[in-house]
Amino acid sequence: MGTVVDQDGRPAEGVTVYVSPSAQTSDKPKRVRTGKEGVFSCGPNADGTYFVAAFRVADPQFHPKDWKGQPGRLMGFQRDVLVKAGQDTEVKLAATGTETLSVTLAKPEPYHLEWGVVFVATSPIELPVSDSPERKLLAFPPDLLGYFFVEPGKPFTIHNVPVGTIHVRAMPSDPGPLGFSDSVAAQIRPGKQHTVALKLQPHQATTSPAVYLSRP
Repeated sequence: MGTVVDQDGRPAEGVTVYVSPSAQTSDKPKRVRTGKEGVFSCGPNADGTYFVAAFRVADPQFHPKDWKGQPGRLMGFQRDVLVKAGQDTEVKLAATGTETLSVTLAKPEPYHLEWGVVFVATSPIELPVSDSPERKLLAFPPDLLGYFFVEPGKPFTIHNVPVGTIHVRAMPSDPGPLGFSDSVAAQIRPGKQHTVALKLQPHQATTSPAVYLSRP
């Protein structure tokens, strides 16, 4: 069980929480949402350490009319959260990041793209993590800070970004002729302007990325 609070210390309802094993275990990454008072529950989980992160995202799947133009927020993360089976583990996440990152996904002419998905993580992003049918839920980076839906050609703002190095990568909204962008490292420094430009790369038709099968 855990709680998420915003940059003002208030409980954050409706935030996505991502829980991923720090090392390979029988567990798969899980995603849950916070309820009232910013509380979330995720389990049961196998013994081990976990990476836990929270983010606020406007998902066109759940907000088809008003997701466009809505900024994203990173709501905090913790590494190496120790979990013992059968015991409750308390986690508190807070949106303590102070910086802003502007991400622009180039329009993939001549292709039509309704939206792209931008991933933010603490290490270089390899996607998909696994093509194995038994491991489809491992499609997200193990140290994912958040993912966000962006309109091609329009700057997208991510708030509460922590100082340090983060990595950003994009994928298309639908399988087709477009593949992933390169994984780009962004050096986040206090009080500076931060921008990242991403471009999806055409690819030969292959099996659909595992990430589509593991979306909420």
